Amino acid sequence: MRILYHHRTASKDGQAVHIEEMIDAMRTLGHEVRVVAPLADQDDGRMGGGVGWVHRLKAILPKAMYEFMELAYSMVAYRKLMAAAREFKPDLIYERYNLFLRAGLMVKRRLGVPLLLEVNAPLVFERSQHSGGLALRALARWAEGKAWRGADAVLPVTAVLADHVRDYGVPTERIHVIPNGINRAHFAHAPSPAEAKARLGLQGRVVLGFTGFVRDWHGVDRIIDWMATTDAPADTHLLVVGDGPVRTELQIQARRLGLGERVTFTGVIHRDQVPAHV
Repeated sequence: MRILYHHRTASKDGQAVHIEEMIDAMRTLGHEVRVVAPLADQDDGRMGGGVGWVHRLKAILPKAMYEFMELAYSMVAYRKLMAAAREFKPDLIYERYNLFLRAGLMVKRRLGVPLLLEVNAPLVFERSQHSGGLALRALARWAEGKAWRGADAVLPVTAVLADHVRDYGVPTERIHVIPNGINRAHFAHAPSPAEAKARLGLQGRVVLGFTGFVRDWHGVDRIIDWMATTDAPADTHLLVVGDGPVRTELQIQARRLGLGERVTFTGVIHRDQVPAHV
């Protein structure tokens, strides 16, 4: 098939890995894929970077203004997606859902092209609980519901998320759970656990791992709290492969609990190094 793949992601974190792997998988299956996105492909293989300017903008603008800008971007994306659709003539649009993003739905309605919507998180709920909350929560919930109910198929990544989608009034027959996975070939030549521990100086430790761009809603602070209790083996070590906005807070927490030497952050690393750490 001819698939028009649309997303609004500019970061080079786990989202970018997922996008790249999905596109590669579709092409491997023989589909022709055209990508429409905010930025040209500038992948350097490093996870966790690339959107510092977004965080700075978010920090200086009033929350409501930033959210209106997110909604307004839909018109920019719509023009790009519409132009690509008219030229590419896709069999379907595959869009990675993002809050306030309505471009895929608008093109579907204009041209009648089926829309498959991949949903990786309940973003209204998530952003309401974290990152300072939402100023335009009612508008965000309206936009989320319109996007989910308007798609021909909604593809959540877990059954729990599927229930959340269903609560918005999406018919069960239009919801298809597609769990996240890995590219097995990428991990085919990873070292043994013993060899990997030796490379990182973690011999004899029980290593707990987190891979990606760590944020407050991931709950990594709960792991550190647990490590400070008598329930945790004394040889437990937390290895965070990546970086993230709560890195400093977690490091301070670890030092405060006397665990500074038992929590390690690798910082941003090249994608090819991830299997050796995992």
